[in-house]
Amino acid sequence: DLPGYSPDEDAGHPDLCEHRASGYHGSAKHDRSWRNFSMKGFLSGDPIVNPMMHSWNRALVRNCDGSLFLGSADVPGTNGTLHLRGHENAMAVIDALLEKHNMDQASEVVLAG
Repeated sequence: DLPGYSPDEDAGHPDLCEHRASGYHGSAKHDRSWRNFSMKGFLSGDPIVNPMMHSWNRALVRNCDGSLFLGSADVPGTNGTLHLRGHENAMAVIDALLEKHNMDQASEVVLAG
């Protein structure tokens, strides 16, 4: 399991999205300053836990709108319009990794979700 994953992680229903928007998944305001990946399988930097990829760089991207990075819609919510931009967010993260973090120099990249 990934840190912060919950069973409704993949539920893109607007009602769930509105609830998620007010907590950890909907705002960096609630973000943690660090993550412990030591026992997280392929995310671990420990060569015993992850012998193949322990020295690789890792980026954790939260799925804040619940659309699995596929959404691109505006939907009405009880507190205003919900702006689902999962796809645009995913593309922006990939662009930033390529341009600012040398992912364009990588010989291998793993995307998982």
